[in-house]
Amino acid sequence: MAYGVGASLVSIKNVLFHFFFIYFFSNGVGVNEAWIIAATTIVILVDTISSPLIGQISDNYRSKFWGRRKYGLNRIGLNCISNRNRTQ
Repeated sequence: MAYGVGASLVSIKNVLFHFFFIYFFSNGVGVNEAWIIAATTIVILVDTISSPLIGQISDNYRSKFWGRRKYGLNRIGLNCISNRNRTQ
């Protein structure tokens, strides 16, 4: 039950965000709703294919020195480099 409550709150947040997303682009920017829905659908379809593919690559990657941790360690280093100038 506890996991379901957390997931429902995330779902409510996502629905509210998408309503605002469509409202902003249709009224604020002036894009037709059909184009917004088409673009969102394309992104979801690309994500449907790319997420399992990247997961498969990550799960089967083996390195002599770092194993699967290499991807995570690279992200940490890139994040530190990219945020270095923001704190100064």
